[in-house]
Amino acid sequence: MNFLGAVLGGSAVAFTLSSLLTITSGVLMLQVLLAALIAAAGWNIGAWYFGLPSSSTHALIGGIMGAGIAAAGTGSISWGVTELLTPPA
Repeated sequence: MNFLGAVLGGSAVAFTLSSLLTITSGVLMLQVLLAALIAAAGWNIGAWYFGLPSSSTHALIGGIMGAGIAAAGTGSISWGVTELLTPPA
């Protein structure tokens, strides 16, 4: 079902995640993604070791945001506040 959801469901989640960071450098983006993957894997392994429930998706998004803030500051994150407060047209 995960495969069918990815194939038939579209790419809305991928577009949302790709618009989370506004880092233009290709090398810096690669470093941010590698740091995010290492952080998410470390979090998941630690949670598994101690028997704590965790979400791999939330760990990955947290890793991306943390690495993005460390690399380019809080201005590099699209927080979505404007979209949330602006009424639909």
